[in-house]
Amino acid sequence: MQLSPRMVRVGLALLVAVTILAAIIPFVISKVATQAAAVQPLVVYKGSLSSSWQSWSWGSSINFKNTSPVYSGNQYSISVTGKNGWSGLALHVGKAINISQYTSLSFVAYASKPGLHYAVGLYDQNQHLIRPVVPLTRYGGDPVSGSWTSYTIPLGDLAGQRQQVSEILIQNATSQKQAAAYFDAIQLLPGIQSVTPSPTPSPTSSASNSPIVNQQSGGNAYFSLLPVGSALPSDQECAARVRYSSWEPRSDNYKANHTLPTSFTIDMSKFGPISQQAKTQLLPRIDGNFTGTTDEILQWAACKWGFDENILRAQAVQESDWHQSHVGDNGASYGIMQVKRTYVPFTYPNSMNSTAFNVDYMMAIRRICFEGGILFLKNGYHAGDEWGCVGNWFSGAWMDSGAKDYISKVKARLQNQDWNHYGAGPVPMPGNPIAPSMHTDATIPANHTPNAQQLTFIADVRHL
Repeated sequence: MQLSPRMVRVGLALLVAVTILAAIIPFVISKVATQAAAVQPLVVYKGSLSSSWQSWSWGSSINFKNTSPVYSGNQYSISVTGKNGWSGLALHVGKAINISQYTSLSFVAYASKPGLHYAVGLYDQNQHLIRPVVPLTRYGGDPVSGSWTSYTIPLGDLAGQRQQVSEILIQNATSQKQAAAYFDAIQLLPGIQSVTPSPTPSPTSSASNSPIVNQQSGGNAYFSLLPVGSALPSDQECAARVRYSSWEPRSDNYKANHTLPTSFTIDMSKFGPISQQAKTQLLPRIDGNFTGTTDEILQWAACKWGFDENILRAQAVQESDWHQSHVGDNGASYGIMQVKRTYVPFTYPNSMNSTAFNVDYMMAIRRICFEGGILFLKNGYHAGDEWGCVGNWFSGAWMDSGAKDYISKVKARLQNQDWNHYGAGPVPMPGNPIAPSMHTDATIPANHTPNAQQLTFIADVRHL
């Protein structure tokens, strides 16, 4: 059979194509393999501390050549005994590293006894704590006694969108000294960033066990009033919009700020006549499902319930001076917003133990009031009056003398912005999301071996 000129041309073209593919495929495979191999785990400690890293730890007895227990055949592990509250294992690198190629911080931990509590954080190239430390309880629990626990923590939870990191912190998450814990295999892992945020809880009367916190890079907008009838943002949406920073004027709130509420059941009989919307849409949204600094919690609640954030800050000043530990009304009212146990017993002990629950409950009641949902109020009560509902929280009535006096006091707190005079400088606001310079490590010696007085300063400001 004689081939036509056209068939010859097609055959030659196919031969050339096959030849080219045979030449380039090995090159492509080699290139892909090279690129895949280019990003390896960045080892900080694996049986020994990597040469570019050093200890800037404080308040702890550290042994980098601990011989028992050791992990996976390694010769040594790190032994950390907390001699002070909020002490820390801090591993510092001389030149800040770019973490854009890495997606998670990984390490293993072993507790010498039950009940040890730890949290993790990262510092940027200017030695600022990038975000509030994150408790290990969020990633499977604290270290257990008698075995190694492996942790893999998304860098997005610790650093947001920041890319420069100079220090890894594993911190005693209590105000007390702690027995020995052991750490090994500390490294940054490469891979595709895939952080799945916690799901938005469906309306329920039971608290979630998974906090929605610090999983987003944060927003840069002021939270203001949403009109009557507005669709309210979810827990998750508001967690994404909070302006995260290290600013914390009330370090004594740390435990309550990082405590989620236990399960509770809303007792509708305690509210008197309220609207169907209040019963089926608003009250079931109460969950206290957030942890963070005191101001981050206030932001989150202002966002979730659609109210002005500065009015909430001012009301928290009036109620408790921002102290979640405050108990008022002869032992009847608890927390930062003074939720009254005698009126709504189901709120206790969460109203005492969890800052987020305390604020979440109060703001739910304000939204019910604002929507016109408190049906027994008289004296010209109407929907859409934010200040009237602020007064109602205090007096339980509508614009009576007690409510009016309370409103005037909260307005004075708002005018003075009293929360900016707690000694921590002004709260970071939109356009200035970074905490003031007094929250940096400028006063901490370069070798990170502060004395007891300096340790108190660190616990109050830097690491909460």
